Amino acid sequence: MNGTATLAVSVGPVASEACSRWTLSGEAAELLRWDQFVGGQDGDDWTGCGISEVVVVSDARAIDCVLEPERDWEQLNRAFEHLDERGWQITLLVPLIELGAAHEALRGANARIQGWWRRNRGALSFTSHELA
Repeated sequence: MNGTATLAVSVGPVASEACSRWTLSGEAAELLRWDQFVGGQDGDDWTGCGISEVVVVSDARAIDCVLEPERDWEQLNRAFEHLDERGWQITLLVPLIELGAAHEALRGANARIQGWWRRNRGALSFTSHELA
């Protein structure tokens, strides 16, 4: 990773805002599609778990994962175990309305969950980090 924000194809507003927050805090963040980040690592295929985009902060070993509307919670847990074993601090960015479902599905995972929602004028807001 090159230390600059790299735009993936069709980056959504949640990933873009998460990347901006890292950059504002002084960290070099890189925006990638999930399949660009995990494609073929260790021979495993983690592309169907339900993550669309990620913000990768290599120096902090942090990764923010944007949840797709459709996901496989079991495979998502396995993907998080895979990332955790490699030393990544994982945060799942999930729509606020799905925060409870994410807690239920990821209970015991070594990950954080952060809800997001749109305010009246379309700006994004985020909750505090919560343990899964």
